[in-house]
This record gives sequence, structure tokens and C-alpha cells, in this order.
Amino acid sequence: MAQGPTIIIPRSQRSGADPLDLAAEEAARTGLIPLRIKCPECRKIYTLYIKDFDQGLHVLLGQACPFCKRFIKETDDPDALLIDAKEIREATKESKP
Repeated sequence: MAQGPTIIIPRSQRSGADPLDLAAEEAARTGLIPLRIKCPECRKIYTLYIKDFDQGLHVLLGQACPFCKRFIKETDDPDALLIDAKEIREATKESKP
């Protein structure tokens, strides 16, 4: 007997979907770039999404940690804040002529 097609239901359409999962799905759909942030206050890692690297780090100002609600400030060190800072710098240097 032939088996029908496998139906995959995205997490966003399941009951009890996690808001972080929904944000990740939407970001992937729209082509946003994930940035992993280590909160200076609670030391937990969370993800923010940007359009492209040309935006600069000022777009992160005012974003809050989802765990402790601490806002990113101008005085925060980008190298300590961004988990992938070294890789991001290398990628942007390679793309510039």
C-alpha cells in the first residue's frame, strides 16, 4: 500500500510555539543575519537579527536581553558583547575591495 506525502508543520503553526523560535523562523524567511550577543549582566547568550553588516552596531543600541531585560548601551564593548566579532570583522574585510 502506498504511503501519502509527509506533511511537515512549521513550529509557528503548532500550539505553544516559543516566541524565540517564531522570531528565528521569520528572520530566516526574510533573510536577516543572526548576531549572537552575550549579555554583560546575566552572561547568557541570545540572538538579535540585522539586515546587513553595513548597518553598524548602533542598530543594537536599546535592544534588551530577553532574560534579564538589560539594554545594550553605547559604553558596552562590542568585542565582549558580540560572540562572533572576530569572524564578522574578517568577513567584512574580505568583502570590501
